[in-house]
Parts: sequence; structure tokens; C-alpha cells
Amino acid sequence: MAVSKKKSRLERYAYKTIVKSSGHRRENRHHILSEQENALLKAIKHRIIVKASIAGILGVVLLYVPFHFWPQLFPNYNVWVPVVDITLQLPLGFYAYGVILVIIEIAYLTLLNIRTVREVSAACGYPHPQHDDYATRIDDLVAIGLSKNHKKQIDLGINPYIGLSKVRILLITLLGRMRAAITNMVFRFLVQRLMGRYAFRLFIDLAGMVVYAFWNSWASIKVMNETKVRVMATSVIEDFSEQLAVEQQNNEEFRAELYNMLYYIAVAKRSFHYNHYLLSLAMLQMFEVPINPNHAYDKTFLQRVRTGSSQTQLGFSKLLMLGMLIDGDLSEKERFLVLKMHKEGYFMYTLSQARQFTKDYRAGRGVGELIYGEAS
Repeated sequence: MAVSKKKSRLERYAYKTIVKSSGHRRENRHHILSEQENALLKAIKHRIIVKASIAGILGVVLLYVPFHFWPQLFPNYNVWVPVVDITLQLPLGFYAYGVILVIIEIAYLTLLNIRTVREVSAACGYPHPQHDDYATRIDDLVAIGLSKNHKKQIDLGINPYIGLSKVRILLITLLGRMRAAITNMVFRFLVQRLMGRYAFRLFIDLAGMVVYAFWNSWASIKVMNETKVRVMATSVIEDFSEQLAVEQQNNEEFRAELYNMLYYIAVAKRSFHYNHYLLSLAMLQMFEVPINPNHAYDKTFLQRVRTGSSQTQLGFSKLLMLGMLIDGDLSEKERFLVLKMHKEGYFMYTLSQARQFTKDYRAGRGVGELIYGEAS
């Protein structure tokens, strides 16, 4: 299969790396992970934690040890600040050296993420070359390895950030990307406060090793988990949409509110996720609801669900439940919604069931009970 010339060199590398490992074993229909697959995934997790942690530790050590032991390599330069008319002495060479180290670390972690995606997908035998949308699935895995966000929900007229100001969206994005630096600042402050004058400057600077090792490991594990839930989601969504179509095939009330239900899931998540896009697309196609890129979200639909038929409430409950867990996580906000809606009587699943469904899905045990079972 030819690689598009429009792809960057890194994308072509990721594409070729992942293609080489795909389809080594056929995935099962519902993709319930076997003991062998779980053992492989556990070994992969241990390896990436070690590698990502070492990268974080080395980054801090290589930055601060030379700075403190060979300060002559990083002389101060006078920098005039025109707005306030003052001159500062800054170690510009040290800052440039730090930027170089960051670029090297990011490059290494990107390659590690690509290899992680390859190993996880290979362990699960995904995707198989016989899949009709094999190329699309490979592109999707490449996007995970390169940490690219999918915003295809917009193409369906679904915007998870509807109602949020641009400033709030920007703050959410910046805080997410700056968490390591913020944590490091807080950690260093606490170390200095706890140890007082005994906390040498070098020790305080090196304390960041713990922080960056943690966040590097967290980010790499997140890539692994993202790959894992993406692998499992495809079959789950296919089974779910087919079964729900059977259960709701003559229910025009459910079909009329389907778009708003899918929109509600996205708003509850407040994030773009490719699994949500796949679920939304599959449901709209299965129920033959025309895609409307300019769909207007109607918040009042919940009131109609509250007073709707038990069949509609069950369909809503199943769809919302899968939509919340399909990215492998159940947030505090979603747990609150489950409690609230179940108490009000139109959401058929308890918080205990929601947690168990999410745990089973994340562990690779499938969600057959949610798809085919009865709600409580």
C-alpha cells in the first residue's frame, strides 16, 4: 500500500512502522483480550514506564549538572528590557542548551510513542489487512503515536466545546500542556520550604527528576491506553449499533432524539475523541439519520427523554453509557450525571454498573452485558 507523498517524514516513518506489525493474528469479533494479549500488554507497559522515566531523569540531570559544576560554560549576558528600561543578566546559553535538550527529549518520546502504538496494536492483531477500512485504521493509529487530536466530530455537526468561550478553551488547553512545568514549580517550592537552608540549589533543581519522570511515564501510558481502547472500540461499536438498531427499529421517538443524544455525550466529555466520532457516525448511519454539519443542539431534549417511553429511556441509557466509557474513562462529571439521572428515573444504570462496565471495557473483557443485557 503506497504512502501518500503529502505525509511528513515522521508520518511516513510512523505509517511504515505500524503497517509492518499489523495483522499478525486475527482479532476476535468482540475483541475480548486473551491472557496472552494481556501478558504482552503488561510487559509493554513496564518497558515504556522505564524508558519514559529514564528520559525525564536524564533531561533534568543533563540540564542542571553541567550548569552547576561548569558554570563558566554558561556566562551571563546583559539583556536590556525596553518597556521598563532595565538591564538583566541572563544565562542565554543555558536557556538555548535547555531548549536543545527539550527538543531531543520530545523527539525521543515521540519515537517511543510510535513504537508503543506498534507494539500494542501488534499484540492485539489490529488492524487486519482484510478490514475494508484498513488504511483508515492505520492512519488513526499513526495519529495516536504522533499525539494528533481528531476533530472529525465537527464534520457531523457535533462540537464538544459548545457554550464555552474561546478564552476558557485556551486555558483548558494550556493547563493540560503545562502540567509538568507547573507541577515541577510546586514540587521545587515544597522541597525548599521543607528543607529550608539545607536545600542546596543543585538538589532543588534535580528534584524535578521525579516530576518529569512521572509525567513522561503518564503520557506514554496514556498513549498505550488510547491505542488499546481504540483497538477494542471498533468491534464494540459495530456490535452495539447493530443490537440497538434491532431494539429501537420501530421507535421513531428514539430516532428523532438520536442526534441530540450523541451531542449530549460529546458535551459531557468536553473533549474530542475519535471513538466518539466512530460511535456517532455508526449510529447515524445505522438509523439512517442524515448527517447535518450545522446541527443545532437542543438542550431541552432531556425533558422529552424524561417523559418518553421506557423503550426510549433504555435506548438513551445504553447509548449514553457506551458513549461515556468508549474512551476508557469515566470522569467525576460523568459519575455525577449517572447518579443524578438514575435518581430522576430515566437513566437505567446505577453508578456501580457504570463503573463495572468501564472497568471491564478498559481491562479488555468486553461490554457484552451492556450491549445484550437488560438494565436494572
